[in-house]
Amino acid sequence: MLAVNQAKIHHSSSLVELFFSNGFSEMISLEMLRVNSPAVKNVDKLPLLVTDKAFVKLETLEQASDQGVRLQFNDGHDSGYFSWDDLYQLAKNQDKLWVSYLNRLKIAKMLRVNPLDITVSYC
Repeated sequence: MLAVNQAKIHHSSSLVELFFSNGFSEMISLEMLRVNSPAVKNVDKLPLLVTDKAFVKLETLEQASDQGVRLQFNDGHDSGYFSWDDLYQLAKNQDKLWVSYLNRLKIAKMLRVNPLDITVSYC
């Protein structure tokens, strides 16, 4: 049975490094995890378009069972439950999923970042 043996959170780069029991390891961005959360699927099992998560941070990552984890993000979103297979599929297919996400944003005329949330500093 596939499992995650170890997860390292890299806070400064907003990445989670996952080490799977089959020897595969991969880094996944927190934004990727947030916008592909199992809890953001509608009734038809299609992913909802989640925006403005480029700077999301992870509050907690806790093992929910021997089959997966629960993630809590700083935007208040409780991801629900990521099974080991969910995480493995995200890790293996993240390039394709990311391009699809960016295309969906473009079609919807949405941005990854809300321009009003960006702070500009002058030296």
